[in-house]
Amino acid sequence: MTKQEFKQIIGLFDKTYPKQVPLTTEQQGVFWMSLQRYTKEQVFLAFISHTEDKEFGIWKPQVPVNITKFLANTDLEIKSKFQAFFQHKEVKDDLAVKLYKQMGGSKLSRITQKEYIIKEKEFVEMYKLSKHREHYQLLTNDQKNKLFMD
Repeated sequence: MTKQEFKQIIGLFDKTYPKQVPLTTEQQGVFWMSLQRYTKEQVFLAFISHTEDKEFGIWKPQVPVNITKFLANTDLEIKSKFQAFFQHKEVKDDLAVKLYKQMGGSKLSRITQKEYIIKEKEFVEMYKLSKHREHYQLLTNDQKNKLFMD
């Protein structure tokens, strides 16, 4: 998602919940860090799901998890990369290959189904964390400082 598309999404949050206080600059910064790797369409659909949530939908999303919990299908994409290693398929994602090797590489082919589930979860979390770190490092020092301003 581009920065302009992100601003449109934040605007949509505010227009959908006009009686609630707009998101602060800091909240927007945290949302940007969490959502920038997704497409505008994915975030929009997750927002629609949020508005339909019986428990939290009456409130504007205040933290990224209010939206990212509806983006779980992206975890399936990451899981499919992990699964491809076990199916001896070529994986063209450098980060996925790096993490797979870090976790033991081909030695993982000897794990049990129960261990596979645990390793798959670890892989997904490591992949997401690495992507977040990658995006954070792309921020300018000014942008990083704005995230942590009082």
